[in-house]
Amino acid sequence: MMANKEIKREEVFKDRINLNVVIQAGPNGWTILYADKSILYKDVEATTDENFEEAKRIAENAVGKLTSLKEAKKYVRISEYIKSNRTNQ
Repeated sequence: MMANKEIKREEVFKDRINLNVVIQAGPNGWTILYADKSILYKDVEATTDENFEEAKRIAENAVGKLTSLKEAKKYVRISEYIKSNRTNQ
C-alpha cells in the first residue's frame, strides 16, 4: 500500500449499488479501497494519471461502472429537488 505522502491523486466514486470506492494514485503505484473494507494495491512506477486510470479500470471490472462522487451528488440533489417540488405543489 502507498504511503500517504506518495498519494498525488485521490477520488471517491459510487458503484452501481451506491457504495463508495476510493482510488488513490501516485508515481509509485495505486490503491483501491472498497466499501467492504477490502484493499487492492500495486506498486508500479508510472505517471500518477496512468496509475489512476489503471486502478479505475480494475475497480470497474470488479464492481461495474463507477460514478464520480461529484456526479453522484448532482444526481442526489436533482432527485431531492424533484421530490421537494412535487410535495410543494
